This record gives sequence, C-alpha cells and structure tokens, in this order.
Amino acid sequence: KANEDQNVKAIVLTGTAPAFCSGIDLKLHRGRTSLEARAHFESFYWGFHTTHRSLAKPTIAMLNGPAREAGCTIAFMCDMIIAAQGATLGLPAVDRGIVPAYHLAYLPRVMGKVKAFEFCFSGELMSVEEAERNGIVNRVVPQAELEAAVDQAVGRFATKSPTVMKVGK
Repeated sequence: KANEDQNVKAIVLTGTAPAFCSGIDLKLHRGRTSLEARAHFESFYWGFHTTHRSLAKPTIAMLNGPAREAGCTIAFMCDMIIAAQGATLGLPAVDRGIVPAYHLAYLPRVMGKVKAFEFCFSGELMSVEEAERNGIVNRVVPQAELEAAVDQAVGRFATKSPTVMKVGK
C-alpha cells in the first residue's frame, strides 16, 4: 500500500521496543528436516528480497534496538539504516548449525571478505557503532534522537523525483 500511495515518499521499518527484530522463531524448526528448514529459509529470504526490490521508494531501517538473524536481514535489505546508540547486530544461529547464507552474499561487498567472515561465523555481537565504521549502518544517533534523524532522512527524499528514486533503486 505504501508503495502505491503517492503521498508516501519513503518506507520506514522498525520494531517494537526494546528490539528491532529477534529473527525467526527457531521453535518453528523443531522436528523439521534440514531440507524443510532450508525451504522455509529460502522462501523467507527470496520473498523478502523480491518484495523489497519491487518497491519504488527508499526504505529505511530505524534500528531501535537489537537485531538478530532475520532481523539483520530485514535491516540489511533496506536502502539505509539509521540506528540508536547501544543497538547491536548479531548472527548467533551459526552456533545452532545454521549458515548465514544471505549475509555471506551481502556483507563481503560492504565490509570486505575477512571482516564479513568473522562476523558471520563468530556468533559474536557487533555494536552499531562498529557497524557504522564498517559501512553497514549509515548513522548512529542517541535513542532520543532516532525518530528525528529518520524523519530528516525521509524529508530529504520527499523533495526528490519519484521517477529517479524508482529507477535508482
């Protein structure tokens, strides 16, 4: 609906405090074979990617708290990420034997192969401040200023040609 509404100039994705998104509920995968789990993950990633790429408007992840696994995927697929100080990113599913496939395709192009490998396979958290230094996050602001910073970004896009935005995406 937002994509079709000419009054909407950008789409902002955020979570309900205190987290941006904790990812997929792994309890859903109990009892599934590895092929069934793979089919689910492929459907999620491909579906979300296809939907996002079909949008003609900029998307901004307003990272108001921790993002894990699919939460990272949702944020990384957005055109911009503006984050609150203290938020963290993490891919801990590697500790459960789940390969961070999307991130292995995306992150090396953004932050370099060796840093991406370490993040994807260590299971350790990354602060948004480090993510900003690595080129993953556009801007980190105090929590109290997060909405204003996102509103400012949306305001910049509102003055741009919708056709240019669509073609550029």
